[in-house]
Amino acid sequence: MNVLSCGHPGPASATRRCPHLGFPDSPRHCLVFTGVASEFDLLCEPCADGPAAELRTICPRCVAATHQPIHVERLVGTPQPIHRDSPLGGTWCTRPCAVVLWGDECLAPLPDGWLALTAEGLVALPDDGDPEPLTGPIQLPAEKHKALRMREPRPALSTSADGERTAVVTDYGSHGVVLATRTGEVIRWLDIGDYNSEQVPFPFTFLPGYFVAASAWNRLDLYDAATGDRLPLDDEDPDYFHGRLTASPSGRWLVDDGWVWHPAGVPAVIDLSAWLGGDARAPRDLPVLTDRGYVWDTPMAWISDDLLALQKPGPDEGETIDGVELFDPVTQESRGLFAGPNGPMWAVENLLYVTAAGGFEVWDPADGARIAFVPGFRPTAADPRTGRFAELRDGALRVWTR
Repeated sequence: MNVLSCGHPGPASATRRCPHLGFPDSPRHCLVFTGVASEFDLLCEPCADGPAAELRTICPRCVAATHQPIHVERLVGTPQPIHRDSPLGGTWCTRPCAVVLWGDECLAPLPDGWLALTAEGLVALPDDGDPEPLTGPIQLPAEKHKALRMREPRPALSTSADGERTAVVTDYGSHGVVLATRTGEVIRWLDIGDYNSEQVPFPFTFLPGYFVAASAWNRLDLYDAATGDRLPLDDEDPDYFHGRLTASPSGRWLVDDGWVWHPAGVPAVIDLSAWLGGDARAPRDLPVLTDRGYVWDTPMAWISDDLLALQKPGPDEGETIDGVELFDPVTQESRGLFAGPNGPMWAVENLLYVTAAGGFEVWDPADGARIAFVPGFRPTAADPRTGRFAELRDGALRVWTR
């Protein structure tokens, strides 16, 4: 059997490394794109900046061990996106709709249609039927003025899977509220405080029967979705600024796109099954996927419970690419990257769906290729459970179902 230079039997990966990078521990190194799709080699800085030593072929296991994002010093070169577009298929529905959203993040799925947040309140948009106003205006406390605010506060809407609960929060702000969708009854007021709250979308997500929300910059709590009651939790809080929360398909994991001082974006994984099982330490342990320097608040999506897609791979601000890096939530290892995706992103049945600047894209992470593109369609809401995507603009509701 062929034995590679790393000492393991083949097959070889497409990634090579210079002889100055050891296994399993390596110094900080450069990720050097070869110019062939998103293939890259791993080189120490002297080899990246000058004539490289003879590169060694290594196995996929060694690539995973050597290429840990926290050890990447910088990126060299540019990856090339792969496009092999085919017709999108699926079904389309476009109908007039005079409802005006309060903001770009103010459309969310319901089991029988969509829910819109307007300046006048919540409006149901059933698949069959006219818009149905549900509540009056949703009034959240005013946000404090901050002279150095980098992002303006904006309203954001989310719904529970059964449509019975709705959350209205202020992204890059401090406040939110959880409501009964049909009656507008307040289930829980939310307040994260104003310490650096302008740096992240409001940390919130629905789970079956529960919701998770931040109650301080460094504290997450678990609540009963029916009553709003907070479940008991360990009072020791980490030095971690919680960010956007995204649950895996089965509810096994929760990824937290937060940051820590200096500052550095450090998305972390929470074991939801352990937390719901009574482990009060689960939201405090926070295994970190990667250290991205001054980069956080980027789109991410769970392809499966075993694979997370995270946009803007790279070691620091100005050193990222338009693309996706894949991570294993258990080992926190990188499973490779590919160029292209850039924009709001969802995953349905092992494919990634992206609202890009020019339209709607479908990417296959198995080989990192774009497999479909629809110009002009730019959905802002999706229901991964049913494969529906929607945009509401210019007086029309347009929905595509895969």
